[in-house]
Order: sequence, then C-alpha cells, then structure tokens
Amino acid sequence: MITGGSSGIGQATAIELLNRGADKIINMDINPTDAYPHEYYQCSVSNHNSLDEILKDIISKHDVDLYHSNAGRCFPDNHKFNVAHWQTELDVNFLPHVVAVHNFFPGWLQKNKGHMLITSSSAALTTMPGSGTYAVTKTATLAYAEWLAMTYTSQGIGTTVLCPKGVRTKMKDETDFSHRTHDIVGPFIEPKEVAVKALDAMQDGKFRVVTHEGITELAVNKAQNPEEYIKQLQQVHDTHIKGYDYKEVYSDTEIAKNID
Repeated sequence: MITGGSSGIGQATAIELLNRGADKIINMDINPTDAYPHEYYQCSVSNHNSLDEILKDIISKHDVDLYHSNAGRCFPDNHKFNVAHWQTELDVNFLPHVVAVHNFFPGWLQKNKGHMLITSSSAALTTMPGSGTYAVTKTATLAYAEWLAMTYTSQGIGTTVLCPKGVRTKMKDETDFSHRTHDIVGPFIEPKEVAVKALDAMQDGKFRVVTHEGITELAVNKAQNPEEYIKQLQQVHDTHIKGYDYKEVYSDTEIAKNID
C-alpha cells in the first residue's frame, strides 16, 4: 500500500513493485491515476480520522505486508507563519506515519512480519533553507523511523527510511520559490531511480536510503562542525532565499489564513 501513489515517487514505487512481482497495489491519494493497475482510495492523509477509517477497512480486507508512507509537501515559510500553519504541515508530513503504525503494527507483530517504507528527505540530514516546516517535519520523520527500527526490527517488522534530495515530481513546480531552491536541492533525478534505490535497499536490509552523492558527507560535517556548517547555510540562504516574497503563497486562501 502506498500513500501519494498517483504521481512522483509513490507512483514510481508502485510500478517498480509490480515489475518485481507484487500481487496487488493499493493506492491512497487525493487524485486518481491510470498509470498502473491498483485499488484506489481517495483520501487526504492530513485528515487523520478518515485515514484511520480507511486503513482499518483495508486491513479487514487485505493482508498488507508493505506500507509506503510517502505523501508529503513543501511550502516556503518564515517567522510570519503561525502555529496553525505549522500544525497543517505536521498533519501532512509527519502524523500520517503515526496513524499508519498504530493501525498496521498490531497485526504485523502477531505475524512477526511487515515493512514500513517511509519517505523523509535529505533535508532531515542537512536541513532546508526557506522552509522551516519542511526541515522540521522531515527531521521528525527520520527520528520516528529510527525509533521504529530500534524498537521493532527484532520483532520481525522492517523499517526503511527514504531521504531523497532533488526529484522531478509535482513538488518541483513553476514558482519563484522552486526557482530559488533549484540549485539547493538539485541535481534532479527521476522518481524511478529513487524507487529502485529504495526497493534495492529494502531487499538488502538497509535502514536509510540516500539518493545523491555528498549528502552523508554534509551530515557528518554538520555533526562535527556545526558553527561552520551554519555559516555555510547562511550564505546559501542569503544567496538564494533572502528577498523572497512570501506573498506568493497567498494564492492559497487556507495558507493565507495562517500568516500573521
């Protein structure tokens, strides 16, 4: 089962799973797709009650052995964005993982079998200029995946966390923010390449999947030389993000409500 399986990394993972012999794919997304054969459930993962109800229904009908908790988004933000905005991004980028674990793990523990593939981001390792909510929620996602692996691997449940950098998905849209961050998050690779890396890592029993060279080295530098690392990021921010007009996101009225 995959959330956000109608496009991008989710769709590519679904197709790659089918190519590798998966019996059935269940896709949960706001929008449908005809890119591959699957059973479709329409849902926004930010609606946790609806997500919970759908997962319970699916579990009653299907023996799901792999759950790819993938849906997410990235909005630019700064100090003007209030707690409601932060809650919205937590609702999309982090808490759906918790809802999924709450539903799947009891049955998986009984069978000593099951696997969580969770999409985080390289921003969890290196942070993200221009979007505090994305950096924080993806870091929380990585930390949660680490906790799951630490707690449940010995009980038969696998956890793999995907930390991609630049990927050609609909998240890379034609906005001023996307243009400003192009050099930060690039070079961009195809979703299929990410899916192959993720599934290969799962098969090899690896915990964390990094899609781009240099990310691990940056994370090590961040840990060993935090002051110098922050100085480097300040330069990146001032070069690419400083001066960005956050009113660009006002076109979304729901986001506009969350800006003070």
